[in-house]
Amino acid sequence: AKLNENYLLNAADGVKQYTMCHEMGHGWGLGHQDEDFNNVDSGSCMDYVMDPQNNQHPNAKDYSILQYVYGTAPVQNLRRFQQKLVRQKDRVPHFISFTDKTNQLRWRLLGKNNETEIHELDIGNGNRMIARLWLAGSPA
Repeated sequence: AKLNENYLLNAADGVKQYTMCHEMGHGWGLGHQDEDFNNVDSGSCMDYVMDPQNNQHPNAKDYSILQYVYGTAPVQNLRRFQQKLVRQKDRVPHFISFTDKTNQLRWRLLGKNNETEIHELDIGNGNRMIARLWLAGSPA
């Protein structure tokens, strides 16, 4: 799965949302629900469509496939995770930009090759953010 930034440069937000959902779906192992642009929309971003407005998210079939492949987490684990997120929401930044001057010097280079760099940022409370950068001119 790969996003073509040149193709999406002037695309509407709905097209970007559909494309991102579609390619992430492939990353999780989802295939196309169908490849006919001219039939009725399935309501899934994994469907080929002419107008993506009705297909910007996975649908029930996609979620069923993901649940079959990856299983489900016990409810008590989900509740504990949600409580942890609520407790940490004021401590963990909601958005961190790699180019943000505030954090720029705190990023640590973990690894580098001709195509990518991997950086780490300590965001506190034992949490770390990892960023993988694809270098210009390298195949992603």
